Amino acid sequence: MLRSVLLGAFTLIFSVSVASAMTVVEKYDVMSYNSGNHSLYMNGSQYHFLGGAKFVRYDNGTGKLTGTATLGGNPLSAGYQVSLDFGNFRNWTQQMAITNAPHAKGTQYGDQTTWTYMDLLMSSTLSGINGISETYNLIMKPLAYGKYTFQYGQGANDKNTDFGMSGWFFTKGSNGGPGSPCGTNSTCDFNLKLTAVPLPAGMALLPVGLAVLAGMRMRKRKAA
Repeated sequence: MLRSVLLGAFTLIFSVSVASAMTVVEKYDVMSYNSGNHSLYMNGSQYHFLGGAKFVRYDNGTGKLTGTATLGGNPLSAGYQVSLDFGNFRNWTQQMAITNAPHAKGTQYGDQTTWTYMDLLMSSTLSGINGISETYNLIMKPLAYGKYTFQYGQGANDKNTDFGMSGWFFTKGSNGGPGSPCGTNSTCDFNLKLTAVPLPAGMALLPVGLAVLAGMRMRKRKAA
């Protein structure tokens, strides 16, 4: 009976894991770096994430941040649907190997050697809502203007010592041309607080369950 229950449970978990192309290895709730302060800063305009913003990292080396950010955190105010795609996750040693670029920002708030770094992919977008009609593609800030890749860790939000994320970008209009409000003479960035979300216990127990099933099969063969 026990064997049947274990087999059924872990077969289901394994099937779900295999069926999904990516497995979440880290998950965080996302909010402004401090209560009353911005999540997204765009040339003086301060947007705050509403509830439900998430950042996830997958086992295939990619990640995604999604949420809705509005002026002052008012759900009825103008703002953006945020969709950030990340790739090329790396540690400090790997980050240092990138030449001709600043390696970290806001290092007075934490130990940059413990942070994780990643690139913002060009599939990232800001889609306007509540009166903003434009959709912008985001590009990582080029080398000529001080290329800071996105970073997260303890003190990595460039504002305080909390566990968080920050990153700097330019925008390109949905028509493919140069898009305001984030051009070469602008300051546009994210400053975020991240709160870890526990992963489902079933996924964490998957290796243990598979080992148990393997042991039961081995005992059955010996008994036969």
